[in-house]
Amino acid sequence: MFSSGATGVSQYDTRIWLVDLQTFEQYIIQESHGRDPNVPISRIVDIYRDIIVWDFSEKLDEDLRCHYIMRFNLSTCMIDSVWQRNFESKGPKDLKIHGDHLAWWDSRDVVAWGGQAFIYDMETGEERLLSPDGCCASFVMMDGNWVVWEQGIPGNGIQIWIHDIERSESRPLTSGRLDKYSAYVLGDKVAWAECVVDGCTKY
Repeated sequence: MFSSGATGVSQYDTRIWLVDLQTFEQYIIQESHGRDPNVPISRIVDIYRDIIVWDFSEKLDEDLRCHYIMRFNLSTCMIDSVWQRNFESKGPKDLKIHGDHLAWWDSRDVVAWGGQAFIYDMETGEERLLSPDGCCASFVMMDGNWVVWEQGIPGNGIQIWIHDIERSESRPLTSGRLDKYSAYVLGDKVAWAECVVDGCTKY
C-alpha cells in the first residue's frame, strides 16, 4: 500500500495503490488528476487490518482548502470519507489508524512551525484536541490505547507527550532541556531519540 505520482499524465496526478504480497498483484484504490502543485493529494497512507486510510485535499479558492480523510474497506471494497474540514493550511500529517481511531497533527490554528495533535473516533465522529493549546505538535504515532507525539513547549524545548485513549488523558512523557524526537509506541513500550551536543542518543 502506497501513494505515488502517476507517470505519463499530469505532473500532479496521484494514485493510492494496494499490493497483495501473496500474489504481488497491484490495485489502484483511488486516482486523482491535474491538481494544483501547492495542494497535497493522497500523500499519507496507513492500514489497520482490513481498513486503509489516507488524506485527500481539494482547493476551494486562493486560500481555503477542503481536507478529507478517506477510508477503504478491503472486505467490502467500499470507499468513503470519514472526516472533512475546511481550513487554510495543509491537511493531516502523520495520519495513523488503530481500531476505530485515527490520529494525526495539522496546523489549522497554528501559524508557526508544527501544529496540534488530534484523535478522531470513526464510529462516533468525535474529534478531540490532544496537544496543549497554543503549542506546536508534530510526528504523531499510535498503537493500541496509546498516542505519542513531539510537543514543542515554550521554554522547555521539544518533549514527548502521550495520550491514553481509554481515559482520555494527555500528559508529558519526558522533560528537561534537551530536545526529544521521533517517538515510536508499540504495545506498552515507547522509544525516542534525545539530541545532545555531539549527536542523538536513543532511549
